[in-house]
Amino acid sequence: MADWIVCPNCHLHHSVRPTRVCPRCKLSIDGAPAPADAGPSPALPSPPNGLASPFPAEPATAAQPAPVARTPVEAGGCVHHPEVTTGLVSCRRCGQRFCRNCVVALRGAFFCIDCKGEQVRDVQSGAVDRRLSVMECVSMGWELITQDFWAVWLVGLVMMAISLGVGLFGMLPLIGSVIQIGVMFFVTPPLQAGLAYAMLRKIDGGPAEVGNLFEAFRSRYWPSVLVMLPVMGLYLVTIIGVVAGVFVFATMHRSLSTTAQHTATMLGVVLLGVVLLIAILVAAFLTSAVWFAFVEMWDGPTSGWPAFVAGLRVAKDNLGSTLGLAFMLGLAGAGAVLAGILALCVGLLFTMPFITAWITVAHAYAYRSWSRTGSARQY
Repeated sequence: MADWIVCPNCHLHHSVRPTRVCPRCKLSIDGAPAPADAGPSPALPSPPNGLASPFPAEPATAAQPAPVARTPVEAGGCVHHPEVTTGLVSCRRCGQRFCRNCVVALRGAFFCIDCKGEQVRDVQSGAVDRRLSVMECVSMGWELITQDFWAVWLVGLVMMAISLGVGLFGMLPLIGSVIQIGVMFFVTPPLQAGLAYAMLRKIDGGPAEVGNLFEAFRSRYWPSVLVMLPVMGLYLVTIIGVVAGVFVFATMHRSLSTTAQHTATMLGVVLLGVVLLIAILVAAFLTSAVWFAFVEMWDGPTSGWPAFVAGLRVAKDNLGSTLGLAFMLGLAGAGAVLAGILALCVGLLFTMPFITAWITVAHAYAYRSWSRTGSARQY
């Protein structure tokens, strides 16, 4: 992985080049001034009167043309083709103007050849110098995981198999419900944290390996449990509250007259719809906050409850974008489930692991951009 630095002159985040010169401002990142020209050579000493000079005469040289300076942004033609003065665009990173033959378009912005490689590396690591949109997070996640489809799919498949395998114990009589609650609180969190770790390694240029799923069990078990504890507790309380509300409504409904029952039924349906809508929005918000917290747990200095607070803060500060991201990925997940069912349910083995990885990567891109950390971990 490349070393990353923030230019002390123009504050551009970029990888360190061998020349240690910023690609935008062309100044040294070490703060040293650019080397000055050596200037004219010193004059040779004059010989004594009447004697020939002991130094050989310098051969006459033709006058050299002055070097062509880089054209400033405000005026002039293309940097590489000064004769082209129309249809110019500015490089997003260095600000210089170029003709269309000298730039490439990346996600709606133009970059010169010198800056293109830097931008690609910044995008891949999440260390971009602007805020990513929801669609960019989703599309970048798709592009990354499709580059190594089978490795990513295998990681997601193993996670799904472990979750389903452990969940089967919840079907046991008497103790099944207790086991399900235990899995929800103490097995699912480190598995999801491990998936986040595996996908972050993929984003930062490392391989996505099945063994990464168990990294949270080895080094972040209790922090990952604490990250999901508030959310899992809220889900459990919500389920209990909905069941209790339905029971109370059904009991009261039987004691009403026929006319009152029809009115109560209509009000109950409307109330249930409102409650479900609020529950879906809250669940989407908290789920995104948890994915953000897992990224913070691996990227940042905090873990456990502070990581959850950091993820919650980013989700709250970007509420519309967070809900939009959850909506887009929710549609993708629903489409994957439908496609898997239409494929005689066998297709779920291919679609669900892949979609889960996609959701993880998209949230990682979003958190790194929206929290303005832009941190790429070294592996």
